[in-house]
Amino acid sequence: MKADSSIRKLNLEKAMRLAESSADLLESLQSIKTLDLSQWDDITDEEITELVTKCPNLQELNLSGCVKINEEAINTLLTEQHSKLISLNLSHCHISDKTIEILAEQHSDLQAIDLAGCENITDESIIMLAKKFPNLQELNLSGCHSITDEAIRELAENCRKLKVLNLSGCYYITRFVTEIMPTQLSELISIDLSYCNINNITITELAKNCPKLQTLNLSGCENINDESIIMLAEKCPKLQKLNLSGCHNITNEAIRELAEKHPKLQLFSKPFNKQEIEELRAKMQQTQPSPNPASSSAASAVESRLQR
Repeated sequence: MKADSSIRKLNLEKAMRLAESSADLLESLQSIKTLDLSQWDDITDEEITELVTKCPNLQELNLSGCVKINEEAINTLLTEQHSKLISLNLSHCHISDKTIEILAEQHSDLQAIDLAGCENITDESIIMLAKKFPNLQELNLSGCHSITDEAIRELAENCRKLKVLNLSGCYYITRFVTEIMPTQLSELISIDLSYCNINNITITELAKNCPKLQTLNLSGCENINDESIIMLAEKCPKLQKLNLSGCHNITNEAIRELAEKHPKLQLFSKPFNKQEIEELRAKMQQTQPSPNPASSSAASAVESRLQR
């Protein structure tokens, strides 16, 4: 059956039918703008290079988890791919700073880059990205354990349009950088700082300087306490999702403050035992002699999440 020539998006995740319909597929590649090859673990270097380079109008490419594809093949397809990519996912691929160098030279229109789990990426790559991609809006560096302060400082200074940033597990980044970073990235709507070396000052600066913040992950950040969480409740009116799992210094008081000021907040936190839940309910009843339906609903919602 002939492929639809008007196709714009092709998802080949774990696909096994390429050989059966390759002629029809190649014909339709001319118009494809989004190509998802994530987790396709049996595609060869030659096949992926041929497939991607036959998509002249490609804008979004996802190679996440293609662990059998070597760096040379990825670099070749990026070199030969002349379309204007705006989104690229290379998470958990075997790449190094050389790949980032090619991106910087040939794909400067990129707005979203996912490098999660690319452990060979160093500061050199991130500094290059910061200088070459001023329009970058989304960047995932989770699990890039070699990244240090120097790279994040350059990123904050040069990529002022960043809206989504994931630094989960970048434990070499110190408090100094994470404290000054929010003052330069005021457009952030989502940031993941889970298992990073941060404290209350970092969160306070986020709350003061990032009024558009909607999603914040602080799981495993053991040095923060109620002070910073209450500041988030007061200064981030658009906050929708907050992860405090493993933040053992957060008390019921901060949770109650969140519930009152953000009734629709999706909160993920450490499990509270039955006694703690009862204490939270009692406190809220004592402080609200004339129950507000919205507040009661918020308390129930938070309580429900904490029991999960």
